[in-house]
Amino acid sequence: MAAPNRNQHWVPQFYLKYFATADTRDSGRPQIWAFPITEGDEFRTSVRNVAARRDLYGFCSPQVDQRLSELEGMLGRFWPTISNEQYPIDLGFKQGISLFIATLYMRHPAQLERQRRFVASAAKALDQGPRDEQGRTLIDRFSIRGTQYKVKPAELDIYRTMGDQEIQASWGELILSESGALARELVDRPWMVLVTEQRAFITTDYPVALFNPTRRDAPILHPDTTIYLPMSPTKLVVINDDQRPGEIVQIAPGGETVFNHIIFCSAYQHLFSSGKPIDVLKQVVPFGEWASNESKRVRDEMTASIPWKVGRNDACYCGSGLKFKRCCGR
Repeated sequence: MAAPNRNQHWVPQFYLKYFATADTRDSGRPQIWAFPITEGDEFRTSVRNVAARRDLYGFCSPQVDQRLSELEGMLGRFWPTISNEQYPIDLGFKQGISLFIATLYMRHPAQLERQRRFVASAAKALDQGPRDEQGRTLIDRFSIRGTQYKVKPAELDIYRTMGDQEIQASWGELILSESGALARELVDRPWMVLVTEQRAFITTDYPVALFNPTRRDAPILHPDTTIYLPMSPTKLVVINDDQRPGEIVQIAPGGETVFNHIIFCSAYQHLFSSGKPIDVLKQVVPFGEWASNESKRVRDEMTASIPWKVGRNDACYCGSGLKFKRCCGR
């Protein structure tokens, strides 16, 4: 087996090529426009230089890099066909895209960061729990941010001594073990595909965009979470949208704005587009300001209709399940 590349992408190059500029997308060196979401100016660069990190999967099992490479090769061969605007939403399409979404979600550095936070929170929770005379954990479950986790006591003790290399290795195991199960869950959900005549959709270095109207930190399989995947600048997959499931819907020029705003808000470090990002920002920033003002107006109306004072640590009145200070209290 060939040695893995040192520069490892968490968003495959075959996918990014579809968002390359018009003058380079069919060349051997496709380039893409990128815009840093924190600070800095837009720039144009090769797709090889974005959404990548040196030795990202370095401490994972070699099977991780091998399996991801095999999946990229398989999808790369079929992408020209399934990214066609009129390709039907059949079972094969849903299975292939579901596996792509699941691995994009699980292999992302944000998941590694979540794994690190989880281990740190678990270790802290365990230190506060009861132990036997040998110092071993006696509890078989613990809670982090309101979520209950049940594991074997012997497994809990491992969290106290896990180093970062072990955390990264465990993340790699999750990529292999959880991606298939997540993909199967996605296949059974309602699907819709939005298409445009012109190249209108954008993507980011976190292409799986999630939107939940009641929980900002909702998991991907939350029943109220809608999943968006821009397949190309003219095709957007929408999962868990029950308005028109199973249909391919042509949207009018400008109709992509709300979706591009959601995609933009999901970015990890960079926004990607085939055209200059300034044109995208001129579209999504005004919409974001309007949406923010409208959300504030609705919250003010809801707050005015509540006859009692809501404490910062009370359950939010909107029904999200979060504390008021972490939801509408913001």
